[in-house]
Amino acid sequence: MGTVAKVVSTVLVVFTLMAPYRARAGDLNPPPGPIMATHRTPISDASTPGDADSTFKITQAGSYYLRGNITGVAGEIGIEIAAAGVTLDLMGFQLLGGAGTFDGIRVSLPVQNVAIRNGAILGWGQDGVDCSAVQGGNILEGLRASGNTTDGIRSGVGSVVTGCTADNNGGDGFDVSNATTITGCAANLNTGNGFSSGNMAVITNCSALTNTLDGFATGNGATIVNCSARDNTENGFDLGLGCTVTSCSAYVNTLNGIDVGDGCTVSNCTARLNGARGIMAADAVTITGCTADVNVSDGIRVNTNSQVTNNTCNDNGNGLAEANAGIRLDGAGNRAEGNTLTSNNNVGIEVDAAGNLVIRNWCRGNTTPICDVGNSLIGPIVTTANIATEDSAQANFTN
Repeated sequence: MGTVAKVVSTVLVVFTLMAPYRARAGDLNPPPGPIMATHRTPISDASTPGDADSTFKITQAGSYYLRGNITGVAGEIGIEIAAAGVTLDLMGFQLLGGAGTFDGIRVSLPVQNVAIRNGAILGWGQDGVDCSAVQGGNILEGLRASGNTTDGIRSGVGSVVTGCTADNNGGDGFDVSNATTITGCAANLNTGNGFSSGNMAVITNCSALTNTLDGFATGNGATIVNCSARDNTENGFDLGLGCTVTSCSAYVNTLNGIDVGDGCTVSNCTARLNGARGIMAADAVTITGCTADVNVSDGIRVNTNSQVTNNTCNDNGNGLAEANAGIRLDGAGNRAEGNTLTSNNNVGIEVDAAGNLVIRNWCRGNTTPICDVGNSLIGPIVTTANIATEDSAQANFTN
């Protein structure tokens, strides 16, 4: 046999031997309906049957999803979760409550690692979503809770809440436990607080509008960044001890714009047109780089041992007959430095106690530039008349 014939024969043998092992194409005509991974379980009477007080109940760890809207039944929870390690995807569908219903979704045991995503919970007789029993690993994402009789969304310790809205609920929009992180959420027109949290909350890029109580109400050690509170019936921000508030806006709230407890830091914030004080603080507080503008009472008010530096306070106190101030130092041990105070009624800086330091401030158009109290250290007050002769580096300026 020639060389060419041998090669052709060898190739034919190889292809013959390989033929049984060639890959086969998949089915080109899959069954109708959405494509779902086989490890996901639909919420249904067959797979997640309810009990005496729930329409559907999840009792095993796993991934679950909705295939359509759920309508509530009086005396029942919409979906009850009674297991750890559950992920529930609402798939953009709605849980629609009604008179006499319980929670839309409730975690009923102190479990961990529950995630609920992507849907609306509307008009339930109790909370929209109640995950307050979760003891860690709770993720709530892309949910809308509206028109529920009590709170919109409740979460347990160490939760992460992202991209959710809560509006027109009969209690708080969001009521979350300690060490919860909330990002990119909105709370509007709720009968309670917009956001209510335990200790050590971290809240960023959120807004609270027209809530009946506070826009944001937190426990101790909270961090609030890039948030906005407008037109809330009580305070815009009402925070506990040791909190940090940065780059936030409090606008047209009925009481104080920002109200913080002892040991807090408020920086680069704006408080405007609030019905009481722009920024109200207790003891050992740092307030820096803020703007307090056209608030009915004092622009900024602190008690003792606080630092108030490089703020702008304009046109505060004009809504009341009593004398108010751009900055008011209630107690001793405060330092007011580098502030700009214009057109406040009655005083640029009101010093109500001995033992304070007031230096390097600029006052203009206030009824009284600085109210002096004996035994406080107040830098020289420079006016047009003595500016040529007064050269102290610690001077306060007025015109």
